[in-house]
Amino acid sequence: LEQKEKAVVELQTQVDEKQREVDNWKVKYENLSASLNSDAKIAYLTFDDGPSDNTLKILDILKENDACGTFFVTGKGKSDYMKNIVDSGNAIALHTYTHTYKQIYANKEAYFDDLQKISDLVYEKTGVKSNLIRFPGGSSNTIFTLLFSIG
Repeated sequence: LEQKEKAVVELQTQVDEKQREVDNWKVKYENLSASLNSDAKIAYLTFDDGPSDNTLKILDILKENDACGTFFVTGKGKSDYMKNIVDSGNAIALHTYTHTYKQIYANKEAYFDDLQKISDLVYEKTGVKSNLIRFPGGSSNTIFTLLFSIG
């Protein structure tokens, strides 16, 4: 019975934590809605190629300024920081696992394999399945354009 009680307490703690996250997102949504309905200017902050040694500093700066960003992550950074990104209310997005153009742009399969690998890592570290991607080198780079236009 004691083990079941401990399990119930642990589950309730998790539920309470998730409820706090939902409440935080509601406040952010309400603030964003208010901003969109005003003449306020909005800037979207994005960060690429991390997480890095600077990620925790950036998260602190964002928090101090009541701001959020979107972090396009790779598999070569400090992947343990991915959880910090999500837990602080920022968006996590997929950039690439290797960020090695020659490897990922070798063919479509290589690109999608690399993308799946970073997607799996983000999910493993955060529990988040991100649908946001940013192409390494940008979507207008020559390699990407040639590879994906000739099919």
